[in-house]
Amino acid sequence: MAGRKVFIQMGGSKTAKSGKRRRSVFAGAMRGKSAEEIASRAVAETRKAAEGGDARACYLMGLAYAEGSGVRQNAEESFQWFARAADLGLPEAQCQAAAMCHTGSGCPQDSVRAAAWWRSAAEQDEPLAMCCYGLALFRGDGVARDRLQGFNLLRRAAKLGVPEAAVVLRTAEMIEFAMQC
Repeated sequence: MAGRKVFIQMGGSKTAKSGKRRRSVFAGAMRGKSAEEIASRAVAETRKAAEGGDARACYLMGLAYAEGSGVRQNAEESFQWFARAADLGLPEAQCQAAAMCHTGSGCPQDSVRAAAWWRSAAEQDEPLAMCCYGLALFRGDGVARDRLQGFNLLRRAAKLGVPEAAVVLRTAEMIEFAMQC
């Protein structure tokens, strides 16, 4: 289980008055448990919230299945949870679901659906989605080609620190320059 992510933070927090570290109830209950048991318990609690419609919990379930943390790794289950969170409007889930949909990982490949999720996340100022949707616009991949809007989104993503956006932007600019010669 080494190296696997666990969705809970163990240890507790400092109290404001004393500054002493206080153990959480969950941390005490999990003392002596293996990392796998802790991950399984965290997934069970997260699943309850996800089944209740909590978008963040759905996203975490998608991560659990993607990474095999507390559950058996399963791309189809991962996609289903990401898609549910994406449909609930969570931008990071929209990016994950779009990427899986674009490549056909865990679901049928669908560039149109991927572009729609990237657009929704980009409209919520998700930098990686700006990069992906900008590239889709530039290439006309799953959406009508709009090179100007694609460039603008790639520039915004690069300014927000997405290194891939800067690389894609330079490549796109070289292609545009070469086409004008």
